[in-house]
Order: sequence, then C-alpha cells, then structure tokens
Amino acid sequence: MKKEWKIPARWDPYVRALKTSGVPEDKVRWYVGWAVRFERFLKKKPLHEVVRDDADAFISSLGSLPRIETWQLRQANDAVRILLAVAFGKPWAASTPAASGSRSEDILAPLRTVCRIRHYSPRTERAYVYWLARFLDYCRDRKLGHREPASVRAFLEDLVLKGKVSASTQAQALNALSFWFDQVLGTPFGDLGDFQKSKRARRLPVVLSRSEVSRLFGALEGVRHTFATHLL
Repeated sequence: MKKEWKIPARWDPYVRALKTSGVPEDKVRWYVGWAVRFERFLKKKPLHEVVRDDADAFISSLGSLPRIETWQLRQANDAVRILLAVAFGKPWAASTPAASGSRSEDILAPLRTVCRIRHYSPRTERAYVYWLARFLDYCRDRKLGHREPASVRAFLEDLVLKGKVSASTQAQALNALSFWFDQVLGTPFGDLGDFQKSKRARRLPVVLSRSEVSRLFGALEGVRHTFATHLL
C-alpha cells in the first residue's frame, strides 16, 4: 500500500493560510503539493521576488503536461495565489480570481470543442482555456461585458499595469482571446487600437547576497517573516 505523503513542517504557515482561505481539509495536501512544485519550478529564485510572469509561466508549464486537466490548472493557480498573497503580500496575487463558476464553465466548453475540431494540441487548448477563464473572471468582477472588444483591451492593459507580465505573456493572452472571438463567437474584435503593451522581457532569477538576505529578513514582520524563515 502506498504511503500517504506527509506535509513537511516548514509548510505549516501555508497550511494555516489555506485553512483561513477556506480550502477544504481534504484538499490541503494537494494545494501544498502545487506550492512545492511551484517552488521547485522557480529553482533558486526566492519566493519574495516572484512576479506575475513567474506564476503564469508555471501554470503554462503545467499545461504542457499530457494528462493534466483544466480543473487541476485552476487548483494549481489557486494554490499559488494563496501562497503569494497571504505569505508574501503580493497585491496582484490577491486580485487573481479563483476557480470560475458553472456559468464560466459553460462558456469554456465550446472553446475546447473548437480546439479539438481543429486538431490543436492539448497544450494550446489548455493555454487558451486558461486565458479565457482569466478574462471571464476579470469581466465578472468588474461587471464588464465579456463579448465587448473594449473589455479585451482593458484586460490586456490590466495584465501589464497591475500584473507586470512580459510581452510574450500578454501576446499569449491576446492570441487566446482573438481565437475565441473569431473562431468560437464568430465576431472578430478587429483592431483594439493603441492599448498599453508590455515592454518587459523574461528575466533570469537574481540571487541575493548573505547581507542582502539579512537586511530583507530584518524588514519582514509577522507571518511573512515566519513563513520566509521556514522556507530556508
């Protein structure tokens, strides 16, 4: 019989954050598992230096796996959101929506169908579904019409101004939404005009010196300090 994985003690602050955020007890270990995978994905990049691009790149990398399901991508996204928002106070992580409701799922289903009819790769399908779900959540939270080109423009600008994403990440979101409007809705949104485009390139992780780490921990307080020191 396979032995159940025991959550390492250093993740206890995160476990408390999950429970405070309303994650069911039987799902906690799965959320911790995603957080552990995210930390490994970052390699040597400290969690306090993570930007929105890192989180998006992690979800995209999961989307390239052959057997991963969309609900797992959403769960991983939620796990990373709670990790970064609660433990490290990342404002953009706190504003990242959690899983969509059934209405959003009804909208996502036709996109999956069209992707499969056109023989798109599972990786492309998952990426498109991920970005459409993000867009739908964005529109719902701001009471915007999800069939309006103006909403697409606002979403893409929000990714840059608040999410600080790279140009390639913004382009991926644009491609996904363009496909949905054109191939699924049958109403191409055309030229979005001169919207805010990202000028950020993907950056390599920066390793802090010992003195810089000491100064950083000296500036942390409360749960963030506790969690950061547990991860050393």
